[in-house]
Amino acid sequence: MEQTCPYFPKCGGCAARNVPYDRQLAQKTAYIRGLLRPFGGRVEPCRGGPTEACRNKVHLAFCRENGAVRAGFFDRVTHRVVPVKRCPMHGDWYEKLVRAAEEWAARCGVVPYEPRTGKGSLRFLAARYLEGRLMVTVVSQQPALPGLDTLHALLEERFGPTALWLNVNRRRDSAVFSRDFRHIAGPKKLRGSLLGVEFELSPDAFFQVNTEMAARMYSRILSLARDIGPDTVVDAYSGIGITSLLFAKAGMKVVSVEQTPSAVEDARAMARSNRLQDRVRALCGDCAKVLPRLRPGGDALFFVDPPRRGLGESVCRTVLRFAPKYVLYLSCGPEALAEDLRRLQKGGYKLQLAEPYDLFPHTEHVETVCLLSRNK
Repeated sequence: MEQTCPYFPKCGGCAARNVPYDRQLAQKTAYIRGLLRPFGGRVEPCRGGPTEACRNKVHLAFCRENGAVRAGFFDRVTHRVVPVKRCPMHGDWYEKLVRAAEEWAARCGVVPYEPRTGKGSLRFLAARYLEGRLMVTVVSQQPALPGLDTLHALLEERFGPTALWLNVNRRRDSAVFSRDFRHIAGPKKLRGSLLGVEFELSPDAFFQVNTEMAARMYSRILSLARDIGPDTVVDAYSGIGITSLLFAKAGMKVVSVEQTPSAVEDARAMARSNRLQDRVRALCGDCAKVLPRLRPGGDALFFVDPPRRGLGESVCRTVLRFAPKYVLYLSCGPEALAEDLRRLQKGGYKLQLAEPYDLFPHTEHVETVCLLSRNK
């Protein structure tokens, strides 16, 4: 297969780039079918989409190359930074961002962080680009990073109004962010829209990295929910509440549960700005602790979108105690999904349908939408 990226395979971000895309989709389909075979149900072929310029988010790391600061990605094997000037997965905005970051580092004498020694300041630069708008978060070991005003000016020259944040992270592990976010310049939030819902993202807010495939996936989830026709949806692990607003916009009442306070504040603000506050009740807390206190009613639909580790034993027990007729499960961790399905199957649920979606072309990652029904 002809390569479209000169950094493959050094970069490691797209480990399957040398595999034809139809074969990638076939491999992901076979993987999900193999995992879910014990549960019956129909597993559809993996839905594919654009394979280039499809990512709206990037985490850049930094190193020195011939005395100059360079931006790129970690090599999976050596964990050293591979400088990458252009990335086909992100498109043209990536190249403009890298040029601005490297020019800023050169002008202002910014020193990259060295994990082995703990010296240096600049750890990462996280950015998200949506609908022509950019948000950048510089991650530094020190709060006093030189020339952030220069960086902001360079970014606005190339992108227009840009949200710039600083995150001070003194941890010695690989975590990108600490909790210490400081607004530097420009807008505080990044505005966007999805399927008619207007939203605003904070620097640490979760949003799917592939906007086009996310829209297709959420459209399907919404279609399945409409077919079920519940009065109320319990939206567990709801994040900033985009799925909650999609359900509410379709006429359903929603109880959303999310443990990150800032995300819950964003969800409430977004419900007001979309004039859906009367249909969405956003609760803050751990799903394992909040869900058992709910009284959603017997016809409620449970929609769960857990992190990669899955629901776990306690949340599965809570779902089984409520015994909703249907559960919609959006999974980003297939192995954890299989474990949760075993628990739910033992409690009387059957897998009706599973649909994989490829939000991360050229990688092993796959998202799966599952519909479960309670046995009569």
